[in-house]
Amino acid sequence: MEKQHQSYTLSYLPVAWEYQEIIETLVQNKARGKVFYFNAENIIDETMGQVMALTGDSGSGLFVTMDNGTAVRIDRIITICGKLGAAYDEYNNFSVCGANCGEGS
Repeated sequence: MEKQHQSYTLSYLPVAWEYQEIIETLVQNKARGKVFYFNAENIIDETMGQVMALTGDSGSGLFVTMDNGTAVRIDRIITICGKLGAAYDEYNNFSVCGANCGEGS
């Protein structure tokens, strides 16, 4: 087994219904693939396997669980099985701006 449920220090941000719907469809279809996400240390990480379940609640956080035991908070998913996740814009902004984005010149 890989990493289990991680303790995130960032507050859970509710995601648009489309992202939850995409994950629910992946669970129903027993989809397999890669998930790229920001881990608990806010570092890009990845896992691979079958999308097994969507658990938790919209208050404390929803997690997608993979067959390898990895649980990823859905507001931190960059891509899942080739589909954009809720954290894609954050990832894209960082890749365009870089680490110095927003700092004075």
